[in-house]
Amino acid sequence: MKSSASRFVTPTLLATTIVALLTQQATAANSTPQADEVITVTTTAHNTRSAPASISVITAEQIKAAPVNDLSDLLRHEVGIQAETDTNGRSDIGIRGMSGKYTLVLVDGKRLSSSNALWRGGNFDNTPVPLGMIERVEVIRGPMSALYGSDAIGGVINIITKQPGTQWQGAADADFKAIEGKDGGEQHRTNLGFTGPLTDNLLIRMNGEVYDRQAWTPTEATDGIPLIEAKQTRNFASTLSWLVDEQQRFELDYLYNQDERPLDIFRKTGNKVHSRQQQNDRNLFGLTHKGNWSWGDTTVMANYESSRIDDFNTSYSAPQQRELEENTLTLKGYTNLMLANHYLTFGGEYLDRELVDTVSYKDIGGRESHAQEALFAQDEIGLTDSLTLTLGGRYDHHEIYGGHFTPRGYLVYELSDLVTVKGGVSQAFKAPAPHQYSKGYSIESCGGNCLIYGSDKVKPETSTNYELGIIAGEGIWETSATLFYSDIEDMLTFKQIPNSKDRTWYNLDKATTKGLELTGRLDLFEDLSLNANYTYLKAEGEQGQPLPERPEHKANARLTWQATERVNAFVGTTYTGTQFAEQTVNKATVLHKLPSYQTFDLGTGFKVTNNFDLRVGITNLTDVRLQEKDALFQNVEPGRSYYISGSARF
Repeated sequence: MKSSASRFVTPTLLATTIVALLTQQATAANSTPQADEVITVTTTAHNTRSAPASISVITAEQIKAAPVNDLSDLLRHEVGIQAETDTNGRSDIGIRGMSGKYTLVLVDGKRLSSSNALWRGGNFDNTPVPLGMIERVEVIRGPMSALYGSDAIGGVINIITKQPGTQWQGAADADFKAIEGKDGGEQHRTNLGFTGPLTDNLLIRMNGEVYDRQAWTPTEATDGIPLIEAKQTRNFASTLSWLVDEQQRFELDYLYNQDERPLDIFRKTGNKVHSRQQQNDRNLFGLTHKGNWSWGDTTVMANYESSRIDDFNTSYSAPQQRELEENTLTLKGYTNLMLANHYLTFGGEYLDRELVDTVSYKDIGGRESHAQEALFAQDEIGLTDSLTLTLGGRYDHHEIYGGHFTPRGYLVYELSDLVTVKGGVSQAFKAPAPHQYSKGYSIESCGGNCLIYGSDKVKPETSTNYELGIIAGEGIWETSATLFYSDIEDMLTFKQIPNSKDRTWYNLDKATTKGLELTGRLDLFEDLSLNANYTYLKAEGEQGQPLPERPEHKANARLTWQATERVNAFVGTTYTGTQFAEQTVNKATVLHKLPSYQTFDLGTGFKVTNNFDLRVGITNLTDVRLQEKDALFQNVEPGRSYYISGSARF
């Protein structure tokens, strides 16, 4: 472990999915991706069929269609995604049966992470930027360790923000949502942003957002403990772009995110009530240079993220008030160039992370740190006009776990203008987090009755992954089908230490996830369209036992009607199939089967003027309450809710 003194100098039965390629782009300084392009898989823009990956894209218009709480709420209707709210009101984003800890979240290609410091229930990365700042969200379903390294074993979510404009304009958005009844849960959000030129070659964009949600404590809530906790966020994001000339561009980014969970009851043990209050203050600074040269493109970026977490929990023994820090410095650069029928990408990355927790890491000086360096390369080979092979690999050197190479290969065959077949094989790995590998780490659990210790015997988790898909469509229709299979080795979990009530981390032998993803879009009439998707998932442990909290079947459908030029309406439904929950019976852990359920949403939008839009709607129309269906449900569906939102442009 290094000392801290020198570590940081500055520190969604069928729906449309846009399939494409996802790493950062290295395009000309003044270029912008087209509507059918994605920019997160390969450093080059691809149309939605040619991308060597399975990808979903959520646009700014989709984000505005209905108020959402956070990133997981935005993605929950996408194919292959498990994004549910737990019984503490905290959400997680899993991809293809992998839990949220295997999902890498990026903002414009920049890593986000405050989950290493507060790893239990630490979903602060779900509200990283103002929603009004988001241009699109690109989701890679499946591992991308060959480009992004250790954290991308499950998939990648890249939040792409709106770039500064050359004309002054502004936007304001507000929404309010209330759950039926008098049990709380009201939420409101206000967003204000503007963009324009400071000079001919100096552009700026700034957005600020305030979000407040009351706790929701319905009658089915056990012991009066809220099913959804209160939450308050304050977000600010800005980008300053300097257009040096036609070839070069500098971007200076600053992001501030404050996420507070006010003091409230979160658990009851016997006659003892436990309360907690948490707040995460995050600052992210980024400097990027993009160049477009005669021989190719270059991108160089430096990012520093600092998170300060105030964690108060009455289940802790003294001290109950704890201050945590996570500081991450990332340096990354890559270049793209064309040689004959090869589009080549070469790059490197350096990551330096420090965690400060004077209680949990007290046996090793109150802090833990590690560095990781990587080199990566990719070759997009045009074998024929209709057949492209993408080969890639990344070598990571982890300060604790040494070197690891992750390769990837993917074929895309355009059979005709209507049909494209694609598939690939990849490997992935995830290095243990500091709270898992540090022998000197310990944290209270079991309601304060046990400790979880780190272990220096744990190994990295690895996986081998396969997928095969087909996309067909033209004009008014499009459909896709994708088969996937992942074999995961050495999954990390914790177990009870023999002759002790305490726990420690260890490597579970293996697990597998496999399934089928279907998406479809059909314009039934000129003004009526249907979008739908279906996910079949089989997630099993080494003995063939189902992994809990992973529905075997899930389907989403949405019918949209453009009634007039100014009025539209939609009705949507989500079906969630049976799943399993863990239950303790006679001191043994057994699996309990949970029932399926279905929810409905509807809404309408009005273009009041050319510059003002109004939207109203109802979510969970049939008022499904999961805890009334089965008390062992570990996720929550808010009751029937009503919302209204407005957007103004000026």
